Amino acid sequence: MTEPASLRQPTTTWEYAVSAADLLALWHARSHPGLLGKPVRTRTVVLLAACIIDRARGAGLSGAAIVDVALADVLATVDRYALSSLEGCRAPAGIGGEAAADLLRLYGTLEYAEVHGAVRTALTGISRTAGRTPASPTAARRCARQPALDRSLAARRPAHPADGTSPRSTGRHLTP
Repeated sequence: MTEPASLRQPTTTWEYAVSAADLLALWHARSHPGLLGKPVRTRTVVLLAACIIDRARGAGLSGAAIVDVALADVLATVDRYALSSLEGCRAPAGIGGEAAADLLRLYGTLEYAEVHGAVRTALTGISRTAGRTPASPTAARRCARQPALDRSLAARRPAHPADGTSPRSTGRHLTP
């Protein structure tokens, strides 16, 4: 039996970032119905993925290793460098490219502010749900009640140095 295209395993760093962003957005949306309706959900996932990939590149991470990106660092990127993250994300057509172009076009408008607020709310909400602050230890610990994050991302993570040698490693990661 072949898997539907929407359920295939990510193969690129961008696809892993989109997958992680979607899981984080969906997890938060469980407790906030209606927060991420279309097109806000799609744009929220793309902005969050752009910020995740920006931090991953800064830490020298790629592919499934993006799970080592600290959510606190992603939140800081959302607050300070969201525009440059969008500009540099190189989202392909069909996998967020159109939404990234829309967000760049909308930058500075109320529509963009709504998406930016949704990303911020999701990241801070995930931290609060688990009783932690955004600068707390790993998101996997924050997401202990969300086993899908571990199954979908951590299980596919290739081996890499976990000794904190990444240039921007903070010791707080998406998985343990």
